[in-house]
Amino acid sequence: MENKKLRILFSHYGIKKGDGWGRSFFLARGLAELGHSVTFLTSQYGEFKFPFRKEIIDKVLVISFPDIVPKSFRKGGIGILNIILKIFYVLFKKYDIVHSDSGHRPSSGLPCVVNRFFHKSKYVSEWWDYFGKGGVYDEMPWWYKLTLGNYDTWAEKHNKKIADGVIALSHFTKERAKKLGIDEQKILILQGGSDVKGIKFYPNTKLRDKYNLPLDYLTFGYIGMNDDELEYIEPFLLAINDLKREYKINWFTTGKKLSNNKKLKYNLGEELKEFGWVNYEIFSEVISCADIFLLLQKDNLINYARWPQKFGDYLAAGRPLLANKIGEIKYLCEKYNITFIFVEYKTESIKEKIIEIYYNKDRLIDSYVYYRNLAEDYFDWSIQSKKLEKFYYKIL
Repeated sequence: MENKKLRILFSHYGIKKGDGWGRSFFLARGLAELGHSVTFLTSQYGEFKFPFRKEIIDKVLVISFPDIVPKSFRKGGIGILNIILKIFYVLFKKYDIVHSDSGHRPSSGLPCVVNRFFHKSKYVSEWWDYFGKGGVYDEMPWWYKLTLGNYDTWAEKHNKKIADGVIALSHFTKERAKKLGIDEQKILILQGGSDVKGIKFYPNTKLRDKYNLPLDYLTFGYIGMNDDELEYIEPFLLAINDLKREYKINWFTTGKKLSNNKKLKYNLGEELKEFGWVNYEIFSEVISCADIFLLLQKDNLINYARWPQKFGDYLAAGRPLLANKIGEIKYLCEKYNITFIFVEYKTESIKEKIIEIYYNKDRLIDSYVYYRNLAEDYFDWSIQSKKLEKFYYKIL
């Protein structure tokens, strides 16, 4: 069985090259590189090509479907036309494995379940987060709780119970699956990876000149910013505000630019440079402008359940992390004996550590190769795809 080349279907919940695309596509790409036939279903962005657009991307057959609902619906996996067209497509295709990256959302899970029913494929569902009550549900507005929130609370559990295999992003989520009565042999812990092929390693910060960042500053970087993410790093923001007048410290972000209200709330000024959405062709250069990256997480069930995907990009860039020991980060540091710059999730602890780093900034450069090697040796997406391949053979 382990020499058999598999026919694999990936059903992506969201929009092509949008949220959640990276993890799913990198796994699919890795499986294609191992010689398997991989089809990847997703939703179109910025076009309406009916009934679908077909293309080959890195040996993966990508089928993107149109929809008539707003982007906010499509990116959450609940586009009506998208669901119908995906189901119709898989009715006539045979696969060995049908893999949903967010099985509780209809656009991702339903095509897989339908294919299994008609063609006896094996259904694998990923569990990315703590979606229901006690997790994401609790942080959402009332209208969400009454609609999609109640659905997610039921569906995230039900979907995993009916799957032939469950992918957990953390040990916490694996235990949650076991408590639902899912056999441990049907569960794989598969954290995120590092895109060492797409992210080029620059062993110094000399590119700052090109992107108008001062060379003599201690510069922090943060990938994937939005207004919600800003709330997560509040202790860091308070620390920077206390230190920025006395020390040459700044930071930059990629992702969405912040609203004026948020900037006023946290007194953000010239110490922050917002790159916004960065084209992938220059992404490596931009993030290599950082001396160190931020990875602060609140101590809550959500952060024990999920995997911080920016971790892989940080390592691929070859930079250390200013982080606190929460969830899978704590586990992996202990497993691989990884040394980051750890702080408590408190402003005073972060201030003290920033000052310490400031006066020993040259030592950071010496660690860049170490972190890049970690990405290549342990977290390369091709390594994660091999783990997934082994799990496929097991459930088959």
